[in-house]
Amino acid sequence: MTAHSMSFRHSSPLDLAFARVAAGIQTAVGALGRWWQAPVSSEPRNAEELMELAAHYEATQPSYAEDLRAMARRHMD
Repeated sequence: MTAHSMSFRHSSPLDLAFARVAAGIQTAVGALGRWWQAPVSSEPRNAEELMELAAHYEATQPSYAEDLRAMARRHMD
């Protein structure tokens, strides 16, 4: 069989719709993944923001979070 003897069929409208939906879902999941893994963009400017940063790190780095809380408490006094 050669390229000249092959019969190519066109995609149905339903196939095209599924392809567009799948591409949209893939784009949305990729954007969500990039947003989820994005680092914290700004440095804390006061003790309250430092406590929020500590809460952000609590699940993955509890000892670092405790150090951040200690620094925040020191500046609150």
